[in-house]
Amino acid sequence: MSTDSTPKVWNTITVKNEAYVYDERYPLVSIHLASNRPDQFTQLVENVHSTVTNKNAYEIIVKIDTEDARMIECVKQLADTYGTDRIKALIGPRKDGPWSTWEFYNAMFHMTHEKVYFMWNPSDEVRFVTPGWDKILQKYIGFYQDNIFRLKLSDNRLRNFYQFHEVLGSPDNFPFMTKKWMDLCGLWGDCHSPDLFHQAVSYYLGLDNIFRDIPIFDIELGGIEAGLLIPPEKMYSRTQNIRRLWLIALSKQMRSRYMAHAKKIRFFIQSCEKGAHVVTIKETARYPSTVVCSNDIGMRETVKCLIRGKIVYGMRLMARYTLSKMYGALKKFFNMPVSVTFSPLTLTFLLIANLLLISDTHSTIVRLISLLTIYLIIWLMGKTHKRIKAAQNLK
Repeated sequence: MSTDSTPKVWNTITVKNEAYVYDERYPLVSIHLASNRPDQFTQLVENVHSTVTNKNAYEIIVKIDTEDARMIECVKQLADTYGTDRIKALIGPRKDGPWSTWEFYNAMFHMTHEKVYFMWNPSDEVRFVTPGWDKILQKYIGFYQDNIFRLKLSDNRLRNFYQFHEVLGSPDNFPFMTKKWMDLCGLWGDCHSPDLFHQAVSYYLGLDNIFRDIPIFDIELGGIEAGLLIPPEKMYSRTQNIRRLWLIALSKQMRSRYMAHAKKIRFFIQSCEKGAHVVTIKETARYPSTVVCSNDIGMRETVKCLIRGKIVYGMRLMARYTLSKMYGALKKFFNMPVSVTFSPLTLTFLLIANLLLISDTHSTIVRLISLLTIYLIIWLMGKTHKRIKAAQNLK
């Protein structure tokens, strides 16, 4: 398996295992988001402020594009109204718009108040329906003694994930995560969508038989359906960008990062169980991600996070889902056995299927012709198989 040729850069973090006592003079939750819609962002701020019992319970950090004068003025006015300690801005270039905001979220993470217990990454369309949600959230402090967990609030809160690709389409939206979880990861994500990223970390943590996702029902959110206010003419572009970024999220390099973060969290949890007070972690993000963990009671572990390549993973998915369905369909409609062998027909089939998967063609006709070609090739493979079997029977 190939590895990256870039030189290794090691990052070191130290995380302490210490009790947390909430001080109501400081924020309980740090809310991070990006927005270019002054009206929506203003409504979000007003909703958060009006539904908390303790007005010190939150801080909001928003990413604004450098050229967005309306948003810059909007945030300035809101900061004057609610306080500069509650409303903060990170101003930076637009880059790829919503598809590159994760880079700025990582910078915003380092702007978080040190006394925060929870972190939250909503969109500017989300609203609290439950009044006094901060007092409810406060009850979950110390749910686990090591303060490592996520609170799930969306319609996917009860969802279990049995295959990694399921995470891409159905992560829990807008969970509350403890800052201790975030301290260990050190960022909102190494790719787009913090929801997807940390659900993937949680998935790999589950493979180590550690489950720290807690579904809750006593805080209700509105507006959690993604993209409600996106104009119809922009929806196709949005879908294409999501598919492009999903391929990145599925890559072995990114899956190695999910695994590395899960290994750090697992080591911290086990260290706390053994009575450690200080955990030191060295890691490199270059593939394969390598994590070196140690603590103040002598525990030490080195993990190299090797992942199967995307092609191998894709073939496993095809074997599990696609081929069985094709076989059943062909038996029903063509009433003949199908044998998939490495022949020119098979290679042509795989080539066209791959082009359909990764291409960005807008033409429905091209897609239809490609699909019909695939089924024709499979039918021809079935005929070839039948002819071979008949010849064998004659012998």
